[in-house]
Amino acid sequence: MLERAGIEYQLRRALTVRMENRPGAGAATFRQLADVGVNVEPLLLARISEELFYGVIWADDPSAPASVLQAA
Repeated sequence: MLERAGIEYQLRRALTVRMENRPGAGAATFRQLADVGVNVEPLLLARISEELFYGVIWADDPSAPASVLQAA
């Protein structure tokens, strides 16, 4: 359908990341990824609650964020 409409798109594997809903939590998470050379593209906010927020990210190596964040 998108192709017929002339709309460009890319299919990518994404990762959902759960973080505490507190100032700096996102920055700390993305700093961990940057420090080991993981290139992350858009953070799409998926949900906010009082305690947690969820984001959807894409990384050039889809398995890398999971291994970095699980080790933290």
